[in-house]
Amino acid sequence: MIVLSVPIDIGEIGKGLNIWDRFVHAHPEKIKGGSTGDIAADSYHRYRDDVNAAAELGLHFYRFSINWVRILPNGFTNEFNEAGAKYYSDLIDALLAKGVEPVITLYHWDLPVKIQDMGGWTNPHIIDWFGDYARVIYSLYADRVKTWLTINEAIVVCDYMYNTGRVSLANNILWIEPATKNDTALAELGRQHSAGRYCHPIMSKKGGWPPTIKKLMLEYSLKEGFSQSRLPAFTKEEINFMKGTADFLGLNHYATYLIRPAKSGENIGFWFINGSPELNAILEKPSNSYYGASPILPVYPEGLRRQLKWLHEEYNGIDILITENGFSTIGHKLNDYARAGYIKENLEQVLLSIKKDNVSVIGYTVWSLIDNFEWSEAYSIRFGLYEIDFEDPKRLRKARLSADFYRCVIKNHSLTGAEACLKQKKDERRYKRMHLSNGSDKLPKSVLLIFFILLKFILS
Repeated sequence: MIVLSVPIDIGEIGKGLNIWDRFVHAHPEKIKGGSTGDIAADSYHRYRDDVNAAAELGLHFYRFSINWVRILPNGFTNEFNEAGAKYYSDLIDALLAKGVEPVITLYHWDLPVKIQDMGGWTNPHIIDWFGDYARVIYSLYADRVKTWLTINEAIVVCDYMYNTGRVSLANNILWIEPATKNDTALAELGRQHSAGRYCHPIMSKKGGWPPTIKKLMLEYSLKEGFSQSRLPAFTKEEINFMKGTADFLGLNHYATYLIRPAKSGENIGFWFINGSPELNAILEKPSNSYYGASPILPVYPEGLRRQLKWLHEEYNGIDILITENGFSTIGHKLNDYARAGYIKENLEQVLLSIKKDNVSVIGYTVWSLIDNFEWSEAYSIRFGLYEIDFEDPKRLRKARLSADFYRCVIKNHSLTGAEACLKQKKDERRYKRMHLSNGSDKLPKSVLLIFFILLKFILS
């Protein structure tokens, strides 16, 4: 879970400030409703409620993030917070006691303020600082945690903010398709721009940047008036050091876009919402896609299967863990048929990937267990299987229809089994509106239905 809090407001001991702590209070006009994540879902005090919800669903895994400044208040190892370390230790023990395996992400956009003021991710010394932080966390929890992710959605850190076990990183990767048959080469370049920049150096056989991206960035940099490429060059030692270091590929999948060349004088905008100046291209939603409450996330379930196949072929059959896949809604809706249908449609595509395309998908995770503070959207949109009324001091968790459906999927290890499970609940009204299909949908035993609970900005 990602946590955002101000210690004096919530009674938390010893936590320092991260960049989102500072941002939401310094610029409330940037956040929907001027909200903060000071309390949010209050998982710091109510983590046992979340663990119980995870166990109730029958989840195999619970993925959460460590808040860097909860352990190291100023970002460095010279100051250590025992209370913060105990909180995560207690959370891990509570999960294991329920038979749920903890999966940890080390970084999810919550950089310590002190490190940000020293240049943040642009300061080359952050390699050592992050390494020191990682060693502390491993030393505390590696005896009980066997699956780790280093950085969640590096594309957001790189493209937006700056325009023991098995280890990887979680990549937010768009699936990109050509708008017309004449745009096939552009679509492949777009995939390398979206996925290759973050996966190729680590997961390809040769390592380093994708050759097409190196060429693209050199040409674009020279056009801008630079004497060399703005894409930093790797030394041979760096290439060899990085390649092959991930044990699996972590995939956050939310959207599919069509790509086409930009017209003369057309406003391109920025990647990945509108297009790419480097590619001189525009992104558009597929005509047969649909939206939840997030206007930048066109849903096209078939895109997930095509993306999985592309990653499988591009990176030598690497194991793929779907680390995020979720659907947003507005308001207090317990009968969230659209979210349940979204999960069903995406799981159908995962099954086809495994059965027809021989993709090694080792897990599927839903975003998110409970409603959360959704960055600049604050509490205006909801992703949770469990509803939370953020105006209720008790922050009670209420299961939505999608939670019932997902519980049945896990229990029966199939989609049609989930259909039967809902029928057994004698809730025909709900069941009929789900539009669940029949067919061969038995989930392979090798696929762990991991529930992802990276609770964006859930307060601890």
